[in-house]
Formats: sequence, C-alpha cells, structure tokens
Amino acid sequence: MKNLSPIEEQLASQITKRLSVFEAEIERQIYVDIPQRAMQFDALLKTCPLLQPAFSKQLEQKFKELLQPSQDLTIPIQLLSTPDQAIFEVEEFIRTHATDLAGLLENVKRWFYVAVPGGQELDKMQEEMDQVVGGMEEGISKVLENLLYYHATRGKLVVKLQKRKLYDIAKTLVQFDLSQIQNFKNSFLDLYNSLIVAYDATVKNYENVKQKVETKTETTVF
Repeated sequence: MKNLSPIEEQLASQITKRLSVFEAEIERQIYVDIPQRAMQFDALLKTCPLLQPAFSKQLEQKFKELLQPSQDLTIPIQLLSTPDQAIFEVEEFIRTHATDLAGLLENVKRWFYVAVPGGQELDKMQEEMDQVVGGMEEGISKVLENLLYYHATRGKLVVKLQKRKLYDIAKTLVQFDLSQIQNFKNSFLDLYNSLIVAYDATVKNYENVKQKVETKTETTVF
C-alpha cells in the first residue's frame, strides 16, 4: 500500500473511527439487545396463559359451562363481549417488543450492506441476512394481521349477538374464538422460531463478515 498524504491519513483515521463506533453499536445489538429480546419472548412463552398447551382446552371447557341452549344469555353475552385478557397481553407484547426486535435486525442487516462488498461468500451472507430478517418481518406482519382480523370479525359477531341474543350466534362466537386463538398461538410460535433462526444466522455470519471486511479494507484503502 502506498504512503498516504497527511490529508489521506486524516481521512483514513476518521473512517476507521466511524467504523469502530458503528461496529461497537452493531455488536451491542447482536450480543446484548437481541438476546435480551429473545429472553423476553421465552419468558412470555412460559408465563402467558394463551401460549400454554392447556389453554385452548381450558377455554373450551369454560365456554361449555357458560353456554347452555336453554339458559338466559344475559350473563354469557356480557362475558363474551370482551376477548380473553391473554389476547391483550400477547398483542401488547408483539406491538412493543417484536417490532423493536425487527428494527434491531434491520440495523444488523444494514451493516452487512455497508460492509465492503465483493466475493461470492459475502454476497451469500448478505442474502442469508435478507432471508432471516425478512422472515422475522413477515412473522410480525402475520401476527398483526391475524390480530386485526380477529378483532374486526369478533366485533361484528359481538354486535350481532347483542342485538339478536341468540344461542346459535353465541356458539358461533365461541367457535370463532377457539379457532382464531389457536391460529394466533401458532403464529406467535412461528415468530419465536424465526427469532431463533435469525439470531443464530446473525452470530454465525457477523465475525466472518467482519474479518473479511477488515482484510479487504486493509488491501484496498487508497
């Protein structure tokens, strides 16, 4: 590498410092922030009633006891007008933590593109990061879309039940709750698995990319 002029040395020093700051931020996100989010997901999986294996069966039994064909529907209508509290717990978690996690992964992916390009292996790593981050974003969108559909459709059923006060409508609402809650649970588990895949891929690729970028930078600067 040729000798650098004072201006070139100053510019190279500034670039190195900025890269160091950027890399330090990315490493904090990879080794601290993302694992913390994963722990939050894991804690919710272990503690949220909706995400437990027995939840659907318990809810189904609760509905059976609540609804009888010949009974007065005043109390059941009142109780069925609001979704189970566990839905709101998971929904709030998704909106606050999962979307934030997607932002962290997007930052890491951006670092892969800021890295000096070149070589089939680097391109392959960038493509893998695209896939895993895209998988997380798709999983989050799927859960949020399921929630939107759930609330919109359930709201219509509740209005119909409150107006007509028919057992068949109450039964339809119960069946809808049971089916959609299971779908939502499955979507959340898929999202959690996407997080694990994304984290493993990020850790696996980061050091390799960093090493290759540093080596290439040393041989190409000026």
